[in-house]
Amino acid sequence: MIFPGHVVAPVLASRYLDIDRRLAVLAGVMPDLIDKAAFYVLHASHWTRLPAHSPLFFVATSLAVALAGRLLRRDWRWGLTWAVGYALHLLCDLIPPDGILPWAWPWHAYGEIVSRGRPWFLGGGPVPWLSVSIEAALVAAALLVELLHRRRARLAVDS
Repeated sequence: MIFPGHVVAPVLASRYLDIDRRLAVLAGVMPDLIDKAAFYVLHASHWTRLPAHSPLFFVATSLAVALAGRLLRRDWRWGLTWAVGYALHLLCDLIPPDGILPWAWPWHAYGEIVSRGRPWFLGGGPVPWLSVSIEAALVAAALLVELLHRRRARLAVDS
């Protein structure tokens, strides 16, 4: 999945769960911000899903954000919010064709998996239609939910 899906999944979750939308969206895009920078900018990784798409990073960052929330606001909910956004990112990335995540990293190097030079949307390969279709449906659902919520809120104010 690409950026729009990783943004709208936490937006949808924040509509139904008691979590901070901004922090959930940040957590939802963080694995790609880290891993894409490591691969494309720093050339420090052979795969666009290392290291931040691993359970180790998920747990470590969730605990760090929970601790920061506790220390700064006396509230553990930051950790839950971060964990929801981050977990949704990982779940969305399980959609084929690239539905592989580094579950055993760093104990397994995943050297057999090498990312291509460019992603499909920059001409780097064929379009993964299943993934694109699911992402488009997710974006449409998020837009519909937000529009309905705003309409209900407007009607409640008017009456």
